[in-house]
Amino acid sequence: MKKPESWLYSDSFLKRAFAIWGHYFVANMIIGAVIFAVAFMFVLAFAGIAAVYQ
Repeated sequence: MKKPESWLYSDSFLKRAFAIWGHYFVANMIIGAVIFAVAFMFVLAFAGIAAVYQ
C-alpha cells in the first residue's frame, strides 16, 4: 500500500513538524473565531442594555 502524498507522512522531521503546526494553527484560528464571535455578541448585548438604562 502506497503512503499518501502529504507532509504528515514525510521522512523529513521539519516537514512533519510544520504540517502538524499548520493543523494546530488553523484549529486555533477556528476556535478563536468562534469564541470571539460569542464574546462580541455579549458585548453588543450588554452595550445595548447599558444604553437603554442610562
